[in-house]
Parts: sequence; structure tokens; C-alpha cells
Amino acid sequence: MGSSLTKSAALKPGARAVLDVKVEQSLSALKEARRLVGLRSYGPNLNQIVARTYDLFEEIDELLLALNPTKEHDAFAIVAALHRRFEEIQSLIPRAERRN
Repeated sequence: MGSSLTKSAALKPGARAVLDVKVEQSLSALKEARRLVGLRSYGPNLNQIVARTYDLFEEIDELLLALNPTKEHDAFAIVAALHRRFEEIQSLIPRAERRN
């Protein structure tokens, strides 16, 4: 998923690398969150992963502000898919287990 960001020619090399890293970190966090939800392990580890994912998305969103949505459509589509995946995972966490 993150590797297609590197194909984007209009991103500056430094920004592309940072965006790739943040996307990969998000993917890793989402994979672990999905695993914990599958195990019904709704404790502090999951809460930390959810909080870290929110932080990563804030950082990613800041990077996206510098991009042109028309020219960098792939980057925006990838991030949108990450957001959807995160929402799906959150929907699997019972309301009583969600951190406010």
C-alpha cells in the first residue's frame, strides 16, 4: 500500500519518504489493532495503538496539506483507505471498551 506513494513524481523526495514511513507505521498499527480486536483483547495495548494511530493520522494529514489533490490523487486515496480501515477496526471494539 505505502509503496505506491513512492511512485508519485510530484512529491519532494524528503516529503515522500516521510509520508511513506508514516503510512507504513499506520499499516503496522492497524494490523496489530486488528489482531488484538480479533483476540478480544481490549486493554491498554489496544488503547495505546488507537491513540498512536490517531497521532499518525494527524501527522499524515499535515503532510497532505502540502500536496495537490489532483496531482497526488494516489496519496490521498491511500490515506483515505487507511482511515476507512481504522474506522472498521474501531467499529469492532465494543462501546463499553472504547476509550473516551
